[in-house]
Amino acid sequence: MVNKNDGTLRSWLQHLNSIIGMLLFTMFLACLGTDTPGINAFISLVLVSIFNEGFKRKHSNLKRQLSLYKKINKISDVKLFFSNPLFTIGYILLCLLFFSHVMLYFFPNLPVPEIIKLWLKLPV
Repeated sequence: MVNKNDGTLRSWLQHLNSIIGMLLFTMFLACLGTDTPGINAFISLVLVSIFNEGFKRKHSNLKRQLSLYKKINKISDVKLFFSNPLFTIGYILLCLLFFSHVMLYFFPNLPVPEIIKLWLKLPV
């Protein structure tokens, strides 16, 4: 309950959860079907970040409304992040996919189960 002009904030939070969340999850599944899922996951994260930043820039007062909303309702950034479950799940899955490849690239001798190597399309 920020004020009567917080329709833009509610619209953005709904956009973040439903549209961006489903987009992230779909991109995660699409990345798994490629030969280089880690690189594609990184590209997907960059594209979604650009798309989401464009939405925030379109509504210039969104950052002010968001900071006021967090201050009034005493919500931290972490709680706000986890209050959008579709977005959170999709974002975490894409990040895990990307960072699993980064970890295995820099630490090739890590003991990794064979099923995970097959899932990540790594040489067995």
